[in-house]
Amino acid sequence: MDAAYRHQQTHQARGRADPAAGLLSAANPMTNAMSAIPPGAKALEPSLRLAAEILSFTGRRLLAQSEHMLAASKCSSLPELHRLNSLYMAQLFSDYQSGISEITNRISDASTPPAPKAST
Repeated sequence: MDAAYRHQQTHQARGRADPAAGLLSAANPMTNAMSAIPPGAKALEPSLRLAAEILSFTGRRLLAQSEHMLAASKCSSLPELHRLNSLYMAQLFSDYQSGISEITNRISDASTPPAPKAST
């Protein structure tokens, strides 16, 4: 029995709805998790988006590195490996430049306090 199922069963046995039930469902992609944030917790949204962007960037880089290692293992000569590494490094620098820019924007968003509500 997996942990998500046990968690859900515990809440059902106690006779109350599990607020995380939708997040624990394998059918519910993480992109929908942001809409599950309770209204009072919307202040957390910029920080959660920053964390999601960092994890997404890290995942893309790890995937690119694993694909590069697989391609490198198939090289039959040093010049071919050198060419492959040069292409990989160029893409790496480009990805980091754009990724850091996006993460910097998220940090700025997360550190900017929300505008006060106008009183009527």
